[in-house]
Amino acid sequence: FTEMEYKPTAELKLIPGVRADYFSLTKEGFLLPRLAAQYKASESLLYKIGSGMYVQSSEPQESNKDFGNEDIKSPQSIHFTLGFDKDFKEGSTQGHFFGMNGFYKKFNNLIVSSSQKKIKNGIEVFEIYNNEGTGASYGLENQWKYQDEDMQLILSYTWSKSTRQNPTNGEYNFEYDQTHNVNLIALYPLANNWKISGRYRYVTGNPYTPVIGGTYDADNETYFPIRGGLYSERNSPFQQFDFRVDKKIIYDEAIWTFYLDIQNVLNIKN
Repeated sequence: FTEMEYKPTAELKLIPGVRADYFSLTKEGFLLPRLAAQYKASESLLYKIGSGMYVQSSEPQESNKDFGNEDIKSPQSIHFTLGFDKDFKEGSTQGHFFGMNGFYKKFNNLIVSSSQKKIKNGIEVFEIYNNEGTGASYGLENQWKYQDEDMQLILSYTWSKSTRQNPTNGEYNFEYDQTHNVNLIALYPLANNWKISGRYRYVTGNPYTPVIGGTYDADNETYFPIRGGLYSERNSPFQQFDFRVDKKIIYDEAIWTFYLDIQNVLNIKN
C-alpha cells in the first residue's frame, strides 16, 4: 500500500493511493486505487471527500475444491464518503465541535449459496457457492463534542441501511443491518484527583428470519419449521449504561491510578 499527499494550494490537499493484493485461495491479484481530498475553507471548517476500491478474500471452505467452489472469485466493493468537520471553539480551549460524514458502499461478486450445477471434470456437479450476490450500504455519521475546563461530552449518532441481494431471495436486510447507533460519553473531574465518567449505548436490534409455522412429520415424529421473509424481523434494541470512578494518587516519583468500572448498571437484558 502506498499513498502521497499533494497540496496544490494552501487550502486543498489531495491524497491519492493504491493498494496491491494477492489471494492464494483464488489465485487473484488486484491493484486498488484510492483517492481522498480535503479542503480547508477556514481555520475551523474542513470539507472531506474520498473514494476507493476494496476487495476481500473468500473463506477457505468457500473456495475448497471438495466442499466449495474452486472457481469462486473474491468479493469486491466501491466506497464513497463525503463530509465536513466544524470546530466552534475558534482557538479556545472550550466549546463545541461537530462532524458529519455520509457514506455509500456498493458490493459486487458477493459469495452466496447456490443449488445450480456446473460441469467439473466432465461430470455435472452442484456449484455449492457462486458470486451472484450484490449489496449496498449507505448512511450518515454524526459526532458532537463539548469540552470546557472540567466537563467533556461526546455524542455520536449513525443512521445506516445495509441490504443484500441474490437470485434466490431477491433483496433483503443484511444480517448485521443496524438502523440507529447512538453513543453518549460524559466525563467530569472532581476535587482531589477524582473523576467520574459514564457511557450510554443504544443500537437497533439485528434482523432475524422468523418462524411463522410448522409441518409435522408423523414418520419421524418431528416438526419442520415454515420460515417467513429472510431477515424480515428484528431483535429488541440493545441498550447499556456503564459507570466508572477513577482516583489518581500522585507521588514525587510515581503515579497510582485506581478505578471502579460497573458495566450495564441498569441490568438491561439484551
